[in-house]
Amino acid sequence: MSIADHTLADYLSALGSKASTPGGGAAAALSGAQAAALISMVLNLSKDFPSDEAKAGLLKQTEAAITAFTSLADRDAEAFSKLMLAFKQKTDIEAASQASAQPPLACLGLAQGLSASIQVLYQHGNPNLVTDTAIAALLLENTIRSSELNVLINLRSIKDDAFIQAARQIIQDAKSVLPDLEAIANNIAEQIS
Repeated sequence: MSIADHTLADYLSALGSKASTPGGGAAAALSGAQAAALISMVLNLSKDFPSDEAKAGLLKQTEAAITAFTSLADRDAEAFSKLMLAFKQKTDIEAASQASAQPPLACLGLAQGLSASIQVLYQHGNPNLVTDTAIAALLLENTIRSSELNVLINLRSIKDDAFIQAARQIIQDAKSVLPDLEAIANNIAEQIS
């Protein structure tokens, strides 16, 4: 059953249980889903936007991101379960590690792609919702930093240099947006202080 099919209480209970999944990877992905949902909310409640077409495009992007991040939370849990089995059986550890790195790598790309919408919201979003814009920026930052950790732990069991280099490049690309996200959140904090 998908994480999306559970109540929030059920998900949090599973997250806090003795089971290894869902774990940090699912939490990172759902942080991204929450960021996308907040971006969508601010867009829906912003009247003075440069164009209806631009707004519709961003809304389409955020709705797709919510679905993708939620799916990645499930994929992460599945991949991690298979990785634990590979370690237990001492077989196919590299393949399972590569598969386990895929959901957080995808989260990194999604979060990076959504970061530009934070800048748009900061400039054109509903001024009464600036804290929601800042929180979306912080949630995307969390998704990037958390997903980086989940990739790095998997890279420890991977010997394929091409895979490692590609993964490290995805991490660096995603981290390139962190200064902008942090600046927007800090600027908003200063504005409301």
